[in-house]
Amino acid sequence: MSQGRKVAAIVMLTVITRHLLSNEYGPFDRFVELGVLIFVAYEVIVGVIRHCRAAKRQRHLDAIIKTLSKLMSEGQELQGVTPNAQLLDYANKEAEIRQQIEVWKKAISVWREKTVKLLASHSSRAVSAFVLIVDSQAVDTMVYPAKGYPFPLNGHTRESYQRLVTQLGNLRSIMEKPEVYF
Repeated sequence: MSQGRKVAAIVMLTVITRHLLSNEYGPFDRFVELGVLIFVAYEVIVGVIRHCRAAKRQRHLDAIIKTLSKLMSEGQELQGVTPNAQLLDYANKEAEIRQQIEVWKKAISVWREKTVKLLASHSSRAVSAFVLIVDSQAVDTMVYPAKGYPFPLNGHTRESYQRLVTQLGNLRSIMEKPEVYF
């Protein structure tokens, strides 16, 4: 309820109460005034209740968004540390690089499970939107790390990367429209 409506309601309630207490009216007029007083009081109370519910829902959505923001940051960090599988052909450290790739894939899997678990605790609709992979082929297969040179992806690393980027986009959409999902 806006500030102006609150003031108007208080003024109306005060005027009606003052008139009810005076001897200016007959019984029928008092009955009508009492009806108006009850109606205005009802509208004020309903407005306050709606405002409280809306504020409570917004606080709940803000808490969910805050938690999802942390998960989004974790996912973006995983995207930023994508291992370069191209180094397998050029390095003597093939086993070490394969291990880095497997650790990275496992970290993505843990992140995905944690995100699904959190979303499932609030909404099955949000889980469905998050796990939906519509067009992962549209995701660029070039990785642009914060440090170093860009490199292309191939094989299972590319699939994991494309799925990660698509699900990060899905999570971003959920965070932008929380009222739709929660």
